[in-house]
Amino acid sequence: MLDIEGVRSFGAVAILCYLIAGDLEQARRLLETIFATGEPSPFATWIHLTFLTAAAVVGVRSGDIGLGERFVRKVSEVQRPDGLLPTHAKAWAQAQLAVFDGQSEVAEEMLCTSASALWERGARFSAATLWLNAADLEGAKTPLDQLLQSAEEIGGGLFDLWCRFLRCKEQKDVAGMLQLAPLLRAGGQHGRALDALKLSASWARDADDASKADDIDVQIQEYLKEFGGRAIDSKSFRVSGVLLTRREREVAQLASTGLSNPEIAARLVLSPRTVESHMHRILRKMNLTSRRDLDRLVRGGSAS
Repeated sequence: MLDIEGVRSFGAVAILCYLIAGDLEQARRLLETIFATGEPSPFATWIHLTFLTAAAVVGVRSGDIGLGERFVRKVSEVQRPDGLLPTHAKAWAQAQLAVFDGQSEVAEEMLCTSASALWERGARFSAATLWLNAADLEGAKTPLDQLLQSAEEIGGGLFDLWCRFLRCKEQKDVAGMLQLAPLLRAGGQHGRALDALKLSASWARDADDASKADDIDVQIQEYLKEFGGRAIDSKSFRVSGVLLTRREREVAQLASTGLSNPEIAARLVLSPRTVESHMHRILRKMNLTSRRDLDRLVRGGSAS
């Protein structure tokens, strides 16, 4: 029979699997269950770091930026070197927030610097994963061959498929992506498999092959039915379409819960006039006309 630390150890591995699959909803449910058991033992710091990192990644990628920011701060406070798994790498969580804030170059530097240090220490799996995450960034400055070198050297199902995906993406190879999608699916990389199909459909439309694009769209819809309505995240990073300041995001999140301007002001220790100014800028930036529109957008995860 597993004790509580055994359950947490199993949970740490399961959460990583959910993140690889892109199943953020299941990852979040498991995190909530784990955190409900209390704080992890001080003798299992790596488990604690895994949960904090995963919570930060899930928060940002699911659009709950307040949650993501809170756990990124907790991750940064952990006085422990990065470890063997990606969920032991603080840069993974920190880069998620940097990308959301429109700082992709900062995120790339974080990931590559951390990966180099981990590789030198012998944490090859974690290092290669961070380099692959850097390669997933739109407009990455580091050459793709350099970012993929370590993962291709290690090999294995996860890395081989991920590297093939990135090379097909660079070449906009529709045929290659369509061949790769079922392999990613069989390997449990559902988010990346869906991204392969979505990219293929987009490239087919760009090539004026509407028939092929429509066929791929049907495949995507059939694939999504398997998850019973759960959203499967097909990206390694979430990019905000509208860049709000951190304070504006805080005000928007509180406004979406139904709080009035004076109540938000009291919560954030601001003047009501300052909150009113923030609300005006938020609505203008997001091209919205009312707080009700903001509520729908924030709750739907489209802005934070």
